[in-house]
Amino acid sequence: METTLQQVQSYLRDTFTFFRSNMASLALIVIPYALLSEVLLRLVVRSMPMGEQLYAGVITELALYPIVHSVLILYMAAVIGGQRRSVGECYTYSVSFWPRMMLLTMLSTIAIMAGLSLFVIPGLIIVVRLSLSDMYCMLERTSVTDSIRKSLLHTGSRTWVIFLGLAFLFPMVTMASLVMAQASANLNNPLISVIITMVQALLQTLYPIYLYRIYSSIPKQTAS
Repeated sequence: METTLQQVQSYLRDTFTFFRSNMASLALIVIPYALLSEVLLRLVVRSMPMGEQLYAGVITELALYPIVHSVLILYMAAVIGGQRRSVGECYTYSVSFWPRMMLLTMLSTIAIMAGLSLFVIPGLIIVVRLSLSDMYCMLERTSVTDSIRKSLLHTGSRTWVIFLGLAFLFPMVTMASLVMAQASANLNNPLISVIITMVQALLQTLYPIYLYRIYSSIPKQTAS
């Protein structure tokens, strides 16, 4: 039987393999997000008073993230399941899930922020325990409350596998994103900003890819 560290290493290998093999399609998935994010940033967010820009940026992200995340989950499920589904088809199919995913994202964000505001550790625990809720919501068509309940149920025995994998990915993705964000701010070029936003979003797909690998490891009778 594999140890926790062996599982983490195995899942990370699978994550990077999937990322490399599907990089072109993943880039196509995040292009609309990058374009729309940049347009809203330049035309809406930056036109607001300085004190309101942070809140507007958070709201923009909460609105856009569930959309691209829904498409990504559907694409991963199609590839792993051996289906031929284009990025455009994934976007079309994902539309009906957007309201539910937006509500789930909002509730998860509120819970995580509440945990982080108390102490860091409760916030991290909430991140881990809710990390599979979107998989259940999208792939098993469960309600928001059932998605949260199933994630809480099935992440308990996988807490360290989830935490260690994300803890490995987080510094790498965050450092690269910060460097690119600084470069984007210095250049102040719309085209470069879109490209940088796209690359940042592409790197951030590593998180859901890793979580999907964990979700797919749950026995079918257990995940149902």
